[in-house]
Amino acid sequence: MCKQKKDFSWPVNGTSQENYKAFSTWFTQHEEILKERHLVIWGAGSRGSEFANLMKKMGFYNFLFVDSNPKMWGGYVCSTEVISPDELENHRGKIILVSPENSYEIEKYLDLNNYRRNKDYFLIETEVEEAYIEEFLRPYARETLILGSCEFTAICINDHDPTCMKDMLFQNLGKSSTKILAIHGIGLRAQYNILYAQIANEMRPKRVLLQIGMDTLIAKDHLFPHTQHLKLLKMLQDIQKNPSKEFLEYIQIASERSKNSLMNPFEELTQNGQVSKNKIRNYYQYYYMANLNRNTEGLIYLEKIFDEAISKGIKIMPFVLPVNYQLARELFGDKFELKYKNNLKKIEELLEEKNISLLDLSYSLESKLFAWPEAPNASLNSQGRKKTTELLCQAIEEMI
Repeated sequence: MCKQKKDFSWPVNGTSQENYKAFSTWFTQHEEILKERHLVIWGAGSRGSEFANLMKKMGFYNFLFVDSNPKMWGGYVCSTEVISPDELENHRGKIILVSPENSYEIEKYLDLNNYRRNKDYFLIETEVEEAYIEEFLRPYARETLILGSCEFTAICINDHDPTCMKDMLFQNLGKSSTKILAIHGIGLRAQYNILYAQIANEMRPKRVLLQIGMDTLIAKDHLFPHTQHLKLLKMLQDIQKNPSKEFLEYIQIASERSKNSLMNPFEELTQNGQVSKNKIRNYYQYYYMANLNRNTEGLIYLEKIFDEAISKGIKIMPFVLPVNYQLARELFGDKFELKYKNNLKKIEELLEEKNISLLDLSYSLESKLFAWPEAPNASLNSQGRKKTTELLCQAIEEMI
């Protein structure tokens, strides 16, 4: 009987535009050496999964994962075995690709064990934080500020058109009148502090579109290390003349949360490491169908964002991006809509208290417009991004 092992794969088929460009450049530069020495990806989280899928797209299937988390050892990610750092010595000679963005401890370990940077191990570095700061400081007509998450910079790995939704919005609205501050996994507590800082920086907009990520609001993503964005927060602190006391307190909280162990909700037993319907079902249950607590941090700061906007005379429109409801109905029947709409209702009740309307795009896209038909998250293909952009632009026109 084949021994079952845990599968830690993240059920995603998208990547950020920045990651895609940086990976493609790195791969082109090192394709020949990869053929000779093969690859180990350090970091079995979401970014490591993205790199694994990109490697497969390039025709490379012979690689391993290594991870610092003992709970993952012996399991699978993307049909690939996860080994411990101690076992890495058995694979001396292979190329190591470090996937986590905050990789100081990993680099320190590799250096101490005589692995040479840019010879034995490599980082795929983006300038996501620097680009965010540039956008934060960019002068504009202060017409529309959009605060969002990774969906604005995400693309589908199999896309022929790699234009992200952020660029589509700039093309439609005009970059001179629009500012888009978006980064992966950012929570509403951070968004509150960022909006406050924009206003304090004399960039108060006429209107704000605020993404409410149902998937991250319901779950505990605000506690994950990769959603803290400590580097970005410290950069934002440095460019502010007088950062608020609450902003400084939040940096300390984010610093502590950055030390949390990765909490992967996608564990399941498997024999082949493939992402299964059961895993996708777990994703829906974890991110969309769990009970939303009115006292959760996200809702508390959603209300604070509304109060800040109202007090400054800023029009605000919160919005929810599309969910793959057709797949959810296939997996859960009426149970999905019952639980999902119950969570939406709790948000709408808060909005009603503030006399604010919700732009709910949950049911606006068919499955074929997602990154792949069984995508459980908001990863969209180019046609899906185009339609969502049109709906957002239409809503902005109605606000003017």
